This record gives sequence, structure tokens and C-alpha cells, in this order.
Amino acid sequence: MKKSYSLIFLPVLFLCGCSSAPKRTMQINTIYKNVTVTIESANTSMINANYAQAENLLNSAYKNAISIDNYDLLTTVSLSFVNLYLSFNEPSLENAKDYLEEALYYSDFSANPEKNKALCTLSSVRYNLAASKNDYDSYLKELDQSQNLLKTDKYNFALFESVKADVLKEKKDFAEAERLYLNAAELFTKNRYLGEIGITWYKTAQVRSLQNKKASALEAIENAIKYDRDAENSIALGTDYYAKALILLKANPSQEEIQKARESLKHSSKIFDSIGLTSLAQKSLSLIED
Repeated sequence: MKKSYSLIFLPVLFLCGCSSAPKRTMQINTIYKNVTVTIESANTSMINANYAQAENLLNSAYKNAISIDNYDLLTTVSLSFVNLYLSFNEPSLENAKDYLEEALYYSDFSANPEKNKALCTLSSVRYNLAASKNDYDSYLKELDQSQNLLKTDKYNFALFESVKADVLKEKKDFAEAERLYLNAAELFTKNRYLGEIGITWYKTAQVRSLQNKKASALEAIENAIKYDRDAENSIALGTDYYAKALILLKANPSQEEIQKARESLKHSSKIFDSIGLTSLAQKSLSLIED
């Protein structure tokens, strides 16, 4: 009887052991994770004006996204390429257009085509502005429609506010542009998107200066410097100090303001020199001579 009991009991133990084992995974995402990290690294390179490195990283991300046939990743990488080519001192419009078309194509096959097409709209408007196209009312309507699809996406919702402000700035509606830049800055700050805060304050300084609001423009550019310093955004810092000088020199500057502008331009030049942007460094020094 004991032997019979053992023969019955052992298979039960075996079956219990199998049922408690972890289930085998039905999806592998190693390459997916690597691609997302590579895209983040490329964005960091863009922030530091290392465009060649950013391009190499995005090329790698693109190949890997192709290798796993992931259309969401391919859309994201393509839009990152658009951002890269529009970031050049002289935007590479042909390359940006090519990748924008690819992003639109891939978005059709992505897991969330509605969201991805909305993001394509954002890049499309940025491309059109860089290409000096001026159908501003149409751009604003497109942005409003696409933004409504992204209410829960805090980063991109704020980015839409900023790009709408870009359109309004080109339309010369500076007061409304300022309002939207401030909305975007508040959202970026609240959600701790450090890399975007400084540039948004820089743009706020621009539209305030265009409204001849010198004091508040200087306040905004100091905010830009603070956040770009926190983000270690070298090219933005060099640009901030250059812009600060331009603001100081507006509207019959005092001798004190002229001296502060000179100091700001020297500092701008040093920052640009430190990251190898000698032409921009010389541009800052040239304004001193003028």
C-alpha cells in the first residue's frame, strides 16, 4: 500500500511544480529598449550641438528599429531626424522633409496612428516655419486639432503650446505668443522637463523684447540662463548671453547697460569657443566691435 501511495503522490508533486513555474515570456524587447536609449542619447547630443554624433546615433537607432519591424519606433526616430536637421544653424530642409514623409508613412502602421500623426503635425508646422511658409492661421488650426488628441501627454501638450507660440511670433501677435510661451514654461517646469524650460524662457525673452518690454525681457533671459545652466546646455547658454546683450543694447542704452552687454558678449564668446563653435564665438566678439 505504501508503494502504491508513493506512485500516486509523486506525479502530483511534479504537476504542482509545473503549475507554479513562471510563464514563458511571449515578447522580447531588448532591441526596443536599446533604441529608446539611443534616441535619448541623440537628443542629448543635439542639446550640446554635437550634431554629427546625434546623426550617427539616430542612424543606428533607425537600423535597429527597422530590424525589429517596429513602426512606432520608426516614427519616433524619423521625427527625431526632422528635429536634428531643423536644429542646424542653416536648417537642412531637404533632409528634414524626407524624414517627415517617412514619419507620416510609418505612423499609418504604428500601434497608435492617431497620436503619431498628431506628432507629425507638430514637426510639419516646424518645418513649414523653417521653410518661411506663412499659412499661419492654417497652422494654428492644425495644431489645435492635434493637441486635443494629446491632453494626457504632458510633454507633447506643452510642446504644442510652444510651437503655437512660434507661429504667433511669426504672425507678429507677440502678446498672445508670450502668453503661450509662459503656459509652456509652466507646464515644462511643473513636469520637470528641464531641457525645454530654458529655450522656452529664451523665446519668451524674444517676444517681450519685440514688444519693447526691456525689463521683463531681461528677467526672462535670466530665467533662460538659469535653466540652461541647470541643463548643461552649452549652445543655449552661449545664445542666451548673446541675446541678453542685444536686449541690453535696445532703446538708448545707458553706459552701464553697454558695459553689461560687452561682458555678456565676451562670456557668450567663451562658451561658444569651449564647445568648438568658433564662428558663433566670433559673431559675439564682432558685436562688441560694432
